[in-house]
Amino acid sequence: MRKYLMTQKKGQKKDLLPGGTLLALILILLGSSPAWAHKVYVFAWVEKGTVYTESSFGDQPVHGGAIEVVDRDNQVVLQGKTDDRGKFNFPVPVAVNSDLLIKLDATMGHQARWTVTLSELMAEGDEARQQLDEAMTKKETLEAKPSMAAVATGIAVIFLICGLASLIHKKRKKHNG
Repeated sequence: MRKYLMTQKKGQKKDLLPGGTLLALILILLGSSPAWAHKVYVFAWVEKGTVYTESSFGDQPVHGGAIEVVDRDNQVVLQGKTDDRGKFNFPVPVAVNSDLLIKLDATMGHQARWTVTLSELMAEGDEARQQLDEAMTKKETLEAKPSMAAVATGIAVIFLICGLASLIHKKRKKHNG
């Protein structure tokens, strides 16, 4: 294994991975962290006999995403597509007798699901408002982005790991010669 990491040149050992390469690798990894932009969400709530859905990649709406609504037996209740604002709505099905699972396929493997409970589908008045408030709170929690403290902690951990790897490398180099 060691022969792959070192090469001989005029009697001296030379790293095949110079220090600048490690720094470049760290910068590339840090720059690729906006994977959050590719996480897709579907959110649904019931209001006055209609199920409303919103689908997004973070703050960007899903255009033309395939929506499939299934019951507890996995039978398709209805299908549709999101509009340009990532929205799709439908009336509460008349013969509904179970929770409904809303499946979003936003292409390229991006999928999300949301369950609308039977109690939400049947709720009216104050109960419906309370369930809507709970659903909106859940939506805000799902869409919350990492705090600056979490990002800074992640970066610090990366640098700590790199520092430890460098220290181990130097100790091995000193010990071997």
